[in-house]
Amino acid sequence: MTRAYDLILKKLDKITYEIIEHQKITNAEEGLEIFKEKNCFKTLAFQNKDTIYLVLLQADDKLDYKKLANYLEINRSNIKKVDISLLEKYGYDYGSVGPIPINSKMISIIDNRVLEYEEIICGIGINTKSLKIKTNDLLKISEGNIVEIRR
Repeated sequence: MTRAYDLILKKLDKITYEIIEHQKITNAEEGLEIFKEKNCFKTLAFQNKDTIYLVLLQADDKLDYKKLANYLEINRSNIKKVDISLLEKYGYDYGSVGPIPINSKMISIIDNRVLEYEEIICGIGINTKSLKIKTNDLLKISEGNIVEIRR
C-alpha cells in the first residue's frame, strides 16, 4: 500500500516546503505542545456519502458544524467523522491527516483564518512528521475551498 505521505510528497514536487520531524502527535493539543506558534493548523476528516472532506482549522479553533453544513449545502446530521480504519486504508497514521487530498474522493476545505499567515504547519500523513509550507502554495496544491468555518 502506498502511504498518504508518499502521495503528498509527489504533489509537493515543485514546491518549496519543510518536513519537520518530531515525537508522535495524535491530536491538536499534542501538536500545540510541540509547536507553540499560532500558525499550527489541524485537519479534521469528515465524510458524506463517498466524499471525504479534509477540514483545515487553526489548531486551537473549534469547528462550527452548522457553518460547514451550510457551506456544503447538506444537513448537519449527514456530516460524519471519518472512521479511523478508512483513513488507515488510505495510508494515514492516526492523528496525521493533512489538508492535501490524495485522491479524487477527497476535498479540502480551509478556514479563512489561514490567510492571516504567510506559512503554516500542518499534518502530512505520518504522525511523527509535519509539513511547513507557504500558505499560497498550500492553497494551490490542495485546491482548497476557503470559507469561514470556525466558531
